[in-house]
Parts: sequence; C-alpha cells; structure tokens
Amino acid sequence: MLLLTNVFLLFWLLHISVLSDPNIFPRQVREAIPKKKIKDPESVNFDTPSAKLLDNLYEKKMRDGYKKVKDGVTLFTKLDPEIAYSKCRYLRDIMNKMYELCQSLTSQG
Repeated sequence: MLLLTNVFLLFWLLHISVLSDPNIFPRQVREAIPKKKIKDPESVNFDTPSAKLLDNLYEKKMRDGYKKVKDGVTLFTKLDPEIAYSKCRYLRDIMNKMYELCQSLTSQG
C-alpha cells in the first residue's frame, strides 16, 4: 500500500507470478503445470484460477494441497524477479510504477 500526494495506490503482487518460473516448484508439480500457464502466467482462467490450479497439482502430485502462506513464501524466496518481470506484463507495470514513484520521491529531496 502506498499513499502519495493524496493519491491512494494499492499494489498487488499475486502468487500468479510464481508460475512464471516452473523451476522453483518440486519436480512432480513442475512437470504437471500446463505449458500455457508457463508461457503466460497471468492468463485468467475463471474455472480454475492459479491458486486452485496449484492446489490441485500439489494435492495430486505431492499428496498435500498448496498452502498459500507456507508454500508461497518458499516459492517466492526462490523466484527470480527478472523472470517474473519478463513474463508477467501486469507485474512489470506495477514494478515500473513503483520505481517511478520512488524516483519521484528521491528527486523531491
């Protein structure tokens, strides 16, 4: 969350970006991720959103469902931000906007 000169901006860094790098997943899960999701991690599937996809894959392949907090933290620590930046256009837009805001704050001195 960021408050800047009466403008309220809320940034969401969703777990969707972890799908940008299949190498961070356990082998069994990595091999089962649909290729389309790897190519475009931000593609929306209203029937099976990314969190549900990960839960299904973890349950089938790891015998335990995907736990957003526990597994998400583990995956995010392995995620290369440059890979996510290159594959996720919305994440890239958010990161660029955050950079612009930081630059404007530093230039205000």
